[in-house]
Amino acid sequence: MRLKWGLVPVLFVTMSWPQTANPGSVSGPPATNRISSLPVTQITGAKVDDIRLDDASKTATVTIRNVSDKTITAFDLAVRRIPMSGKSDISNTSFRLVDLLLGISAGRLEGIRPGETFDEILQGVSNNVTVDIDFVAFSDASSEFTNPEMLKHVITVRKAIADANNQTKDIIRNASSKEEAISNLTLLWEESKATAPFATATFATHLYNLKNQHGESEADEQHLMLEYANKNEKDAQFISVHANLHGRAQ
Repeated sequence: MRLKWGLVPVLFVTMSWPQTANPGSVSGPPATNRISSLPVTQITGAKVDDIRLDDASKTATVTIRNVSDKTITAFDLAVRRIPMSGKSDISNTSFRLVDLLLGISAGRLEGIRPGETFDEILQGVSNNVTVDIDFVAFSDASSEFTNPEMLKHVITVRKAIADANNQTKDIIRNASSKEEAISNLTLLWEESKATAPFATATFATHLYNLKNQHGESEADEQHLMLEYANKNEKDAQFISVHANLHGRAQ
């Protein structure tokens, strides 16, 4: 049996403040138009094209459209709950980051190409909510943002994943056996929980892949391990390029 590639195709991150909806990924049919997106930000390369609310499940399907001439690799949604007073502030805002880069690197996704749309489903959404884009990254490593903290966060996470891929590659190449590689990678995974939390999930994925690849002979297994190391090296190079985002504040 050959290696089961286990890279996660999409990275979701939810950041919330108190008294806000909790974005998720539960689907539901469109219902009313009681939810709307206001022109709060000035992002020009992407826009919220449509929002469909399902009252029964309290979910909203948000359609993002790429209006640039470049492929989108990540975007962030600012979900704002408007109180009964009609005034919104940061305490009523949550953020939903969708980073497609791992899926693109694995060959499972192509990103959001120019003119195309992408549906993101938010859970726990009720009336009086607006959704807008406050960060978008493109395939040429450029970005637009009104939320500088989200830009920093994406750069940090992507660099952590690239570093984890490189460290995994080094462990495999320097190991004398599969058992040694798994042992050393397990130690690195455990340490990362305290020292590099953004890399922990990547190390866990690599551990799973190594444990579940089986060659027909010892030589074949060694060959599979080296192939996996080479793949990690290429993935790290690709992700590193896209981690060096150059942003344009709006």
